[in-house]
Amino acid sequence: MLRSVLNSCLKTGGLIPLCQNLGKHTLLTNQLTRCLSSVVSQNRLAPSINDHTVWKTPSNICAPQLTALPVLHQPSRSVTKWTFGSQKRQTVRAVTARFKRLDWGIWIRRIAGCHKKRWKYSNKNQMKNQRHVFVRFVRSRMLDRMVSSYWRTPKYYVDDPYAPYHKREEFMYTRKNPRPLPPGVSFSNEG
Repeated sequence: MLRSVLNSCLKTGGLIPLCQNLGKHTLLTNQLTRCLSSVVSQNRLAPSINDHTVWKTPSNICAPQLTALPVLHQPSRSVTKWTFGSQKRQTVRAVTARFKRLDWGIWIRRIAGCHKKRWKYSNKNQMKNQRHVFVRFVRSRMLDRMVSSYWRTPKYYVDDPYAPYHKREEFMYTRKNPRPLPPGVSFSNEG
Protein backbone atom coordinates (compact mmCIF):
# COMPACT_ATOMS: atom_id res chain seq x y z
CA MET A 1 0.00 0.00 0.00
CA LEU A 2 2.78 2.37 0.86
CA ARG A 3 4.47 1.70 -2.46
CA SER A 4 1.29 2.58 -4.37
CA VAL A 5 0.86 5.76 -2.29
CA LEU A 6 4.44 6.81 -3.06
CA ASN A 7 4.08 6.04 -6.76
CA SER A 8 0.86 8.02 -7.00
CA CYS A 9 2.33 10.99 -5.15
CA LEU A 10 5.38 11.08 -7.41
CA LYS A 11 3.18 10.93 -10.51
CA THR A 12 0.82 13.66 -9.34
CA GLY A 13 3.46 16.24 -8.61
CA GLY A 14 5.51 15.63 -5.53
CA LEU A 15 5.27 15.05 -1.84
CA ILE A 16 3.36 18.22 -0.84
CA PRO A 17 -0.15 17.00 -1.76
CA LEU A 18 0.61 13.70 -0.11
CA CYS A 19 1.56 15.35 3.21
CA GLN A 20 -1.50 17.57 3.09
CA ASN A 21 -3.88 14.68 2.34
CA LEU A 22 -2.47 12.46 5.10
CA GLY A 23 -2.72 15.07 7.87
CA LYS A 24 -5.56 13.19 9.60
CA HIS A 25 -3.95 9.77 9.53
CA THR A 26 -1.01 10.10 11.89
CA LEU A 27 -0.11 6.39 11.81
CA LEU A 28 0.22 6.38 8.03
CA THR A 29 2.07 9.71 8.14
CA ASN A 30 4.57 8.32 10.63
CA GLN A 31 5.11 5.22 8.48
CA LEU A 32 5.53 7.41 5.43
CA THR A 33 8.05 9.63 7.23
CA ARG A 34 10.07 6.61 8.35
CA CYS A 35 10.00 5.09 4.88
CA LEU A 36 10.98 8.34 3.20
CA SER A 37 13.76 8.97 5.69
CA SER A 38 15.24 5.56 4.84
CA VAL A 39 14.93 6.38 1.14
CA VAL A 40 16.60 9.76 1.66
CA SER A 41 19.43 8.22 3.68
CA GLN A 42 20.12 5.86 0.78
CA ASN A 43 20.08 8.83 -1.67
CA ARG A 44 17.32 7.42 -3.88
CA LEU A 45 15.53 10.74 -4.07
CA ALA A 46 17.38 13.82 -5.26
CA PRO A 47 16.53 17.50 -4.96
CA SER A 48 15.86 19.50 -8.06
CA ILE A 49 18.78 20.91 -10.04
CA ASN A 50 18.18 24.54 -8.98
CA ASP A 51 17.86 23.68 -5.28
CA HIS A 52 20.95 23.36 -3.09
CA THR A 53 19.16 22.17 0.05
CA VAL A 54 20.85 19.45 2.09
CA TRP A 55 18.79 16.50 3.27
CA LYS A 56 19.24 16.71 7.04
CA THR A 57 16.08 15.48 8.73
CA PRO A 58 12.88 13.77 7.63
CA SER A 59 10.97 16.89 8.65
CA ASN A 60 12.00 18.81 5.52
CA ILE A 61 10.75 16.10 3.14
CA CYS A 62 7.48 17.93 2.57
CA ALA A 63 9.29 21.21 1.85
CA PRO A 64 7.89 22.91 -1.24
CA GLN A 65 11.20 23.26 -3.08
CA LEU A 66 12.11 19.54 -3.14
CA THR A 67 11.06 17.31 -6.00
CA ALA A 68 12.12 13.86 -7.12
CA LEU A 69 13.76 13.59 -10.54
CA PRO A 70 12.93 10.50 -12.57
CA VAL A 71 15.88 8.49 -13.83
CA LEU A 72 15.39 7.60 -17.49
CA HIS A 73 17.51 5.15 -19.45
CA GLN A 74 17.27 5.25 -23.23
CA PRO A 75 18.35 2.19 -25.24
CA SER A 76 21.35 2.90 -27.43
CA ARG A 77 22.08 1.34 -30.79
CA SER A 78 24.88 3.64 -31.81
CA VAL A 79 27.88 2.54 -33.83
CA THR A 80 31.22 1.96 -32.15
CA LYS A 81 33.59 3.56 -34.63
CA TRP A 82 36.83 2.40 -33.04
CA THR A 83 37.55 -0.42 -30.61
CA PHE A 84 40.63 -0.79 -28.46
CA GLY A 85 41.24 -4.41 -29.41
CA SER A 86 40.92 -4.51 -33.19
CA GLN A 87 40.90 -0.75 -33.92
CA LYS A 88 37.93 -1.27 -36.26
CA ARG A 89 34.28 -0.37 -36.44
CA GLN A 90 31.91 -2.72 -34.66
CA THR A 91 28.72 -4.19 -36.06
CA VAL A 92 25.48 -3.28 -34.32
CA ARG A 93 23.95 -6.66 -33.47
CA ALA A 94 20.40 -5.31 -33.49
CA VAL A 95 20.74 -4.68 -37.24
CA THR A 96 21.83 -8.21 -38.10
CA ALA A 97 19.07 -9.64 -35.92
CA ARG A 98 16.22 -7.61 -37.46
CA PHE A 99 17.22 -7.03 -41.08
CA LYS A 100 18.63 -9.00 -44.03
CA ARG A 101 20.71 -7.49 -46.83
CA LEU A 102 20.11 -8.67 -50.37
CA ASP A 103 23.03 -8.93 -52.80
CA TRP A 104 22.03 -5.85 -54.78
CA GLY A 105 22.26 -3.60 -51.72
CA ILE A 106 18.75 -3.22 -50.33
CA TRP A 107 17.79 -4.36 -46.83
CA ILE A 108 14.53 -6.17 -46.06
CA ARG A 109 12.59 -6.60 -42.82
CA ARG A 110 9.42 -8.21 -41.52
CA ILE A 111 6.29 -6.12 -41.15
CA ALA A 112 6.25 -4.54 -37.70
CA GLY A 113 4.01 -6.28 -35.17
CA CYS A 114 3.44 -9.38 -37.30
CA HIS A 115 3.32 -11.65 -34.23
CA LYS A 116 1.08 -9.42 -32.11
CA LYS A 117 -2.62 -10.18 -31.55
CA ARG A 118 -2.79 -12.81 -34.26
CA TRP A 119 -6.04 -14.12 -32.80
CA LYS A 120 -7.96 -11.07 -33.99
CA TYR A 121 -6.81 -11.26 -37.65
CA SER A 122 -8.21 -13.46 -40.37
CA ASN A 123 -5.99 -16.05 -42.06
CA LYS A 124 -5.65 -13.75 -45.07
CA ASN A 125 -4.36 -10.87 -42.95
CA GLN A 126 -2.06 -13.18 -41.00
CA MET A 127 -0.47 -14.31 -44.26
CA LYS A 128 -0.20 -10.68 -45.35
CA ASN A 129 1.64 -9.83 -42.14
CA GLN A 130 4.23 -12.54 -42.75
CA ARG A 131 5.60 -10.68 -45.77
CA HIS A 132 8.97 -8.97 -46.00
CA VAL A 133 9.17 -5.35 -47.09
CA PHE A 134 11.99 -3.23 -48.46
CA VAL A 135 13.66 -0.65 -46.28
CA ARG A 136 13.81 2.83 -47.79
CA PHE A 137 17.01 4.01 -49.44
CA VAL A 138 18.14 6.42 -46.72
CA ARG A 139 17.60 3.81 -44.01
CA SER A 140 19.39 1.25 -46.18
CA ARG A 141 22.48 3.46 -46.38
CA MET A 142 22.33 3.99 -42.62
CA LEU A 143 22.18 0.22 -42.04
CA ASP A 144 25.18 -0.22 -44.36
CA ARG A 145 27.14 2.13 -42.14
CA MET A 146 26.06 0.29 -39.00
CA VAL A 147 27.50 -3.08 -40.09
CA SER A 148 31.00 -4.15 -41.04
CA SER A 149 32.09 -5.14 -44.54
CA TYR A 150 31.55 -8.82 -43.64
CA TRP A 151 27.77 -8.29 -43.60
CA ARG A 152 27.81 -6.23 -46.81
CA THR A 153 29.46 -8.91 -48.95
CA PRO A 154 27.17 -11.45 -50.67
CA LYS A 155 26.83 -14.82 -48.98
CA TYR A 156 25.92 -18.05 -50.73
CA TYR A 157 23.85 -20.73 -49.01
CA VAL A 158 22.49 -24.05 -50.20
CA ASP A 159 18.72 -23.83 -50.84
CA ASP A 160 18.62 -20.14 -49.97
CA PRO A 161 14.96 -19.02 -49.76
CA TYR A 162 16.01 -15.49 -50.80
CA ALA A 163 17.83 -16.67 -53.98
CA PRO A 164 15.24 -15.25 -56.46
CA TYR A 165 15.42 -11.85 -54.75
CA HIS A 166 19.20 -11.45 -54.83
CA LYS A 167 19.06 -10.38 -58.48
CA ARG A 168 17.36 -7.29 -59.83
CA GLU A 169 17.82 -7.31 -63.57
CA GLU A 170 14.98 -4.91 -64.47
CA PHE A 171 16.70 -1.91 -62.84
CA MET A 172 19.63 -0.43 -64.76
CA TYR A 173 21.87 0.27 -61.74
CA THR A 174 21.61 -3.25 -60.32
CA ARG A 175 21.68 -5.13 -63.64
CA LYS A 176 24.49 -7.69 -63.98
CA ASN A 177 23.74 -9.03 -67.48
CA PRO A 178 23.30 -6.91 -70.62
CA ARG A 179 19.77 -6.07 -71.61
CA PRO A 180 18.37 -8.28 -74.41
CA LEU A 181 17.78 -6.66 -77.77
CA PRO A 182 14.23 -5.90 -78.85
CA PRO A 183 12.71 -8.33 -81.35
CA GLY A 184 13.67 -7.66 -84.97
CA VAL A 185 16.97 -5.92 -84.18
CA SER A 186 20.32 -7.61 -84.67
CA PHE A 187 23.93 -6.50 -84.94
CA SER A 188 25.15 -9.19 -87.29
CA ASN A 189 27.38 -8.35 -90.29
CA GLU A 190 24.99 -9.73 -92.88
CA GLY A 191 24.51 -7.64 -95.74
